[in-house]
Amino acid sequence: MSTEKKNNNGKNDGRASAEVTILGENLVVVGNSSVEYIKSVADFVNKKMMELNRNYPRMSRNKIIALGAMNLADELIKALQEVELLKKKIKQIEEEKKQMEEELQQAKKLAQHYQNEYEELVLLLEEVEE
Repeated sequence: MSTEKKNNNGKNDGRASAEVTILGENLVVVGNSSVEYIKSVADFVNKKMMELNRNYPRMSRNKIIALGAMNLADELIKALQEVELLKKKIKQIEEEKKQMEEELQQAKKLAQHYQNEYEELVLLLEEVEE
């Protein structure tokens, strides 16, 4: 997403364009996402910035924006780290599942082997009893 830039024809190349307000400043944002998505992102950012503005009323606008950017980057980095952790857990679970499936196949083969052995012993016993 970016602030609006038009090509030489005055068009924005079919990308979505949305008017948004962040910290009381109106912006036109252009992006490859839907207008609804652009507005929801802007609303999220605005809420974070307004919260900082309320909590630090004497802080300059530039510092609010910088602190807000740092906070949002912190949230993003933590979320990305969590995603990586979850990917590792998924991989570990998939490996455990594969090993359990292999063990199950071995157990089935062993069970079949014992079933065959049992049936052979039953036949032998029947022959002996005759």
